[in-house]
Amino acid sequence: MKQLLIAITFALVMAMPDFVEAVSPTPVPSPSPTASMQPIAKPLAGEVRINEFLPNPVGTDTGNEWVELANVSTHTIDVGGLLVVRISGSTILTVPTGTTIVAGGVAAFTNSGSLINTGDTLILKTGTTELDRVTYDDTGGEGQSWARSSATEGTWTDVTSKGEVNPIPAPEAGADPEGIVTAATSATGKSTTATTKASTASSKTSATKTSAAKKLPAGGTPWAGYVLPMTLAMLYWYKRIRTL
Repeated sequence: MKQLLIAITFALVMAMPDFVEAVSPTPVPSPSPTASMQPIAKPLAGEVRINEFLPNPVGTDTGNEWVELANVSTHTIDVGGLLVVRISGSTILTVPTGTTIVAGGVAAFTNSGSLINTGDTLILKTGTTELDRVTYDDTGGEGQSWARSSATEGTWTDVTSKGEVNPIPAPEAGADPEGIVTAATSATGKSTTATTKASTASSKTSATKTSAAKKLPAGGTPWAGYVLPMTLAMLYWYKRIRTL
C-alpha cells in the first residue's frame, strides 16, 4: 500500500507542469508604441500673406469675390480660423477650420463679406494678432485682381491666378503677360542682357580697329615713304647753295 501511494504521488508531481500550463491564461502582448503626430504649426507674423484678391468680378460681385492666401514659410501651416478684415473692422473672410497650406503653396477662398471696389486696406489676423496687411487703390477695373509681386508690392492685373502662384512680377493691367514675364526674368537676366550688349559693342569696336589696322602695310610705313621726300629736300637745298 505504501508503495502504491508513493507511485501515485510521483505521477502527480510529474504531471503538474502540464496541468499548470493548461490552466494558465494566455499572455496578452503589450501594444507597440506608436509615433505621436506632431501638431501642424499655427502661423506667425510674416509667414502667411494676402496674396491676391478680386474685389470687382465681371458681372455680379456677390458670391464671386475671392481672397487668396500664400504660405511663404518653410513648413505646412494651419490657417483654419484666420480672419481677413477691412480696416474698418468688418470681416471679409473666415478661413474654414482644418484648412492647411503647404510651404510655398496658396489657397483661395470665396468671401463672406464684400470688398470695396474703390480702394481699402485689408488685414490678415489670427485672433487679435496681425499677420499681414495690404492697401489697394481705386484704379483696378472690373475683372482685374490685385496680385502681390513681392513682400511689399502688388499691382492690378488682367491675368488673374486664383489658387496659383502669382507671376513674378505680376503683369500690369492691359499688359501682355508673356512680355512681362520675358522682360522681367530676373536681375541676373538683365545683367546677362547688358553683358551681351556690351559684348556686341566691344565686338563692333574691335572689328573697326581691325579694319583700320588692315589699311596699314604689314611691315608699317614703307622706307621709300621717308627716303623720297628727304632726297627731294636735299636736291632743293643743293640748288639753292649753287646759285648763291
